[in-house]
Amino acid sequence: NLVIEDSTNRNVGLFGVSSGLVKNVGLTGASITASDGAMVGGLVGANNGTVSGSFVAGGVAGGQSDEAGGLVGLNEGIIEGSHADSTVTADQGSDIGGLAGESLDLIETSYATGTVSGPTGTRTGGLVGSNYRVIETSYATGNVIGVGGFNTSSGGFVAINNGTILDAYATGTVSGGSDSGNTGGFVGLSLGGTINESYELGAVSGTGNVGGFAGKTTVTLGSTVNDYYNSDVNSTGVGTGTMNGGGLSHASMQSGEDFSGWTFGALGSGADWVIVD
Repeated sequence: NLVIEDSTNRNVGLFGVSSGLVKNVGLTGASITASDGAMVGGLVGANNGTVSGSFVAGGVAGGQSDEAGGLVGLNEGIIEGSHADSTVTADQGSDIGGLAGESLDLIETSYATGTVSGPTGTRTGGLVGSNYRVIETSYATGNVIGVGGFNTSSGGFVAINNGTILDAYATGTVSGGSDSGNTGGFVGLSLGGTINESYELGAVSGTGNVGGFAGKTTVTLGSTVNDYYNSDVNSTGVGTGTMNGGGLSHASMQSGEDFSGWTFGALGSGADWVIVD
């Protein structure tokens, strides 16, 4: 078990800052707490190198205006083949994610399963709070709990996207609270970039901009094609804006026949997607 309660340092985690390779490191029973203005993660506070094959299980709590993630607070490097099973929360003005609070570089083949929550004025995502670069072949299953209000976005996968997301999914429920905000089953607010061949399953609730896939899009999700939301539990795909793709029932998602443009195959075939009975 690792317990850190740090009210002084800006970079908080097992490794405050990493510019090298962190590989095959696992933490269970972690409890990491930071104060305002910090980059806090269960494993690394600020990653400028590579985190590979690593995991954290436990809890991460940040203060105001933090970058808080179950594995990494701020990612400016590479996260690959890693995961977090941690509850993550922080205060107003923060980017909060099940795996990483904010990502400015690459995340691939990684996932998060813990509950993520934040108050008004936060960006709260099941995998990443705010993404500005590339995420591929990754997923999030934890529930996301937001409060809503000014400058607040909540998403089952990411809260804010202005990068590229490919071959990803989110299955947790997303609650945006009673005040207006941007709440989506996959992304809360899409500022641009692309989201391709991705889907969500969880029920979405809230007021303001609320959608099964996206709460609000300021563009047509960039060059996005073939994204889907669960129409059994969500009546609309986008609260405000447009998307390319549509709603599918849970039964249709299990067959794969209605995923237009997607490539399915058997395990080990190298196909982008596999349906396992």
